[in-house]
Amino acid sequence: MATNITRKPSPGPKNLRIERGEDGTHDTLLHGTITASWGNPADALDDSNHKWACVDSKWVFQASKDMSKSLVEQRGTAHPTGDNIWVRDQGTADSHTVWYDRRAYHPFKEGRYLQSVKADVFAINTKGQTHANVSMTFRTPRAPEIADIELDPDTGTMSTTITTDPGEDSYERYDTRWYITRVDSANLNTDYRTERVWGDAATSTDEEIEVSRQIAAASALVPGQWMKLTVHAYARGIAGNSKEVTKSYMVAPPAQASISSIVKSDDTGQGIVTVRIKTNASSTTPVDKVTLYRIADTQIASAITMAEVDVSEWEDVAEDDGSCTGLCDLVSDARPSNKRHTWYMVLTERGAVKRRSVPVEAKCLYHATDATTDDSVTFISVAPNDSSSIALHLGWDTDDSTTTQVSWSEHEDAWESTDQPTNFDVAWEDDSPATGFQHSAWLYVRGLDEGVPYYVRARRSIDEQGIVTASPWCFPANNAPVVPSSTPSEPVLSVPAIVARGQSVGLSWSFAAGNQVAWQVMQVIGSERREVASSEDANTSCSIPPESYGDATSLTLVVMVTAGGDWVESDEATVTIADAPTCEVGVVVGQSGKVESQPVTFAVSTDCAKAQMVLTVTSRGNFTHAPGGEERQAAGDVVWATALTPDLTWSSDVSAWATTVTAPADLVLRDGATYDVDLVATDPDTLLSSGTAGVDFTVDWSHKAVCPDGTVVVDRESMSATITPSAPSGAAQTDVCDIYRLTVDGPYLIASDVPFGTPMVDPVAPFSDAEELAYRLATRTADGDVDFRDVPYELRWGHLRIDFGERSVDLPFNLELADAFKEGFEARAHLDGKTAGYWDSAVSRTSTFSTDLMRLDRDQRSLVSELARHVGPCFVRTPVGSAYEADVQVGNISDAYNTSAVGVSINATEVRLTESYLAVPEGYGEEGE
Repeated sequence: MATNITRKPSPGPKNLRIERGEDGTHDTLLHGTITASWGNPADALDDSNHKWACVDSKWVFQASKDMSKSLVEQRGTAHPTGDNIWVRDQGTADSHTVWYDRRAYHPFKEGRYLQSVKADVFAINTKGQTHANVSMTFRTPRAPEIADIELDPDTGTMSTTITTDPGEDSYERYDTRWYITRVDSANLNTDYRTERVWGDAATSTDEEIEVSRQIAAASALVPGQWMKLTVHAYARGIAGNSKEVTKSYMVAPPAQASISSIVKSDDTGQGIVTVRIKTNASSTTPVDKVTLYRIADTQIASAITMAEVDVSEWEDVAEDDGSCTGLCDLVSDARPSNKRHTWYMVLTERGAVKRRSVPVEAKCLYHATDATTDDSVTFISVAPNDSSSIALHLGWDTDDSTTTQVSWSEHEDAWESTDQPTNFDVAWEDDSPATGFQHSAWLYVRGLDEGVPYYVRARRSIDEQGIVTASPWCFPANNAPVVPSSTPSEPVLSVPAIVARGQSVGLSWSFAAGNQVAWQVMQVIGSERREVASSEDANTSCSIPPESYGDATSLTLVVMVTAGGDWVESDEATVTIADAPTCEVGVVVGQSGKVESQPVTFAVSTDCAKAQMVLTVTSRGNFTHAPGGEERQAAGDVVWATALTPDLTWSSDVSAWATTVTAPADLVLRDGATYDVDLVATDPDTLLSSGTAGVDFTVDWSHKAVCPDGTVVVDRESMSATITPSAPSGAAQTDVCDIYRLTVDGPYLIASDVPFGTPMVDPVAPFSDAEELAYRLATRTADGDVDFRDVPYELRWGHLRIDFGERSVDLPFNLELADAFKEGFEARAHLDGKTAGYWDSAVSRTSTFSTDLMRLDRDQRSLVSELARHVGPCFVRTPVGSAYEADVQVGNISDAYNTSAVGVSINATEVRLTESYLAVPEGYGEEGE
């Protein structure tokens, strides 16, 4: 019985591994070695009788997804060759090493980089073959982190720290660069500039970099000027560069805050004075700290005088950060004695710079001195009560008066006119006088009209031994009117669905009835609420600055309004705060820093994987003497634009995308001209757009066009000309020639892309007397650069010649020519009585010819008849040098038998050149062609 013996394939090599090494003879940031080792081949077999025939290793450098070639092979220390390279060691070697050059894969060089390396090792013998594969992946480095920028106010030294994290899977050290830009402006709206403060491109391989520089200009800034310091950093590895990160710090004097209102809760010892402020902070006038100062119980009644009082004499009351909208004080501390004053002032700080607000008097605590006398009454408060009444709270100090009189009218001048106000004597007072007064009383004036402003005044009548004397009329601060109004209906708050982070949130609200006199916007945070904006006015809109919401991802808001009585609150409304996408754009330039050849390539990227980007190339304006006439690109002309949409089919969790965009090779760019490149990214989910990322480039063709030479040979028998262009010195193989037919009406392009040395025949050469006309020969490079010269010739002819089809007719007798031109113009009448003109670039031309035929010349008359029946373009050549393609209509043929001449009239309408009358290569159309 036969025994079946099953032989297993030889096992593969053991201990196969791949490592990145260092090559001490090269810059380790740019070069290195990779080693694969597999141990002794003999030790790799379980059966010692099965010896290895050979060991083969193949090194495969796999490219990134953006590379056009899927695999790039490399042997030894050579650069990529694309060959399938094997290293055969006959079973004796236990490792193999290759050297790589990072520069060959750098994305800014050839658009490719080393992403992974794989080693294939095969074991071969007579019993079978096995192999094992291992690979090592090179990953894009992690982006560095930039610590918050700090500025020492005493020394003006800016400092920060840049930290990189190499990680265990990058297989590469880091090369970081950073630089700082400065923006300084005297007029923030129209005159700004960007300057490099220091360091064009400082690099380091340390994992942590201390950046410290003294900014001398920071201490010289005055209000209205600012300086923005920005640190840029990225990490570099074998697999390309990380995302560039930035950190900015605004050096600027703080904004000058303003006090919008001062209100108090009540007049008790526990009452609170709320000073509502506007910091007026912005991106160019940041505010770090806000401090409220007070001077109480002073005799100074002038804001101008208070503004001159040194800060050291003011009392520090409260402080908060730059997002503060109000600060509080105690009524007991702020209340002045009778006929004295209390003032508040706000100090904003940024670094070591401080700015004071305009001092504001706290009139809610008392009545101003200039509105009272010793025997006068004070309006403690004046407010609407309901739709038909107002509430007045009065205070006075004297005890020997008989009455307190209140007066009101719809007219501010009623007290000095024949239309007298309404008067009322108050015969009661409060059981407990208001704080700061010996006597006080509430009065409700009813029977008023809703929505009508009323002016109020008050005075005291003093009885001295039977003689009644009235004090001067006193009135509320600024003599402001008060308007009776009902409680408004519930307001409807409108907020945007999504707002870009860093932008203000615009709000508006509406309600059906009531006259709003105050409003508050509150942020709802769980069960708590925080005031974010308020005012005592009739505005129905406001904006929340970005400093108020910080890092929040959403805001839940309500608005509260009042007509002077109850407050009414809206329903909650939520606005989402989302990060607008950012984008970057760059242009690939030559060693000169300029675009040196076509096509132009742009590198674009965005931090939003779904973003749709629009790339626009705009001219700054240029003027060129071109062979076909003057050509102009106006400033602002868009010479090329394209939309870019990411392809996310290969991945679903990416957070950014980048690509390169190549402009069409025939993009019209002028040598020496400058172009702006703008990129805008839009997130399709939030519809938020990035700011415009821009870069500019200047064109400086490395290969420029040179004037060609050439000859023109005239054939009088066929009335044609043969033009042979010759290449200029230094011409490239890709340079071609364009040929223009020059006439008295201008140049016409009759041949393009003509190889130098190729004879071109113009079958309808214009008539030229004594070399007055010429052919224009233009060298055109692959980049579109053009230079030209004119080659004159002589072709005398005194007739009108019309070519049609394969025939032509000459008309020499009693010839009269007339040309009529018409511009594209329209006059439009407007509603303001003016008439404006509108022009386009089209100009039409119609020619009229009259001539005589000889009655006995039947051949010529037959040609004219054929011309009259010809359908298609014709070519008209006149003795004065006009030559153009046209539609020709033969009009009247006047045949009178008492003369030997036959009159003919012809009309010709010029059209654009067709292929019928362009130049053709010599011999074209002959037999065999």
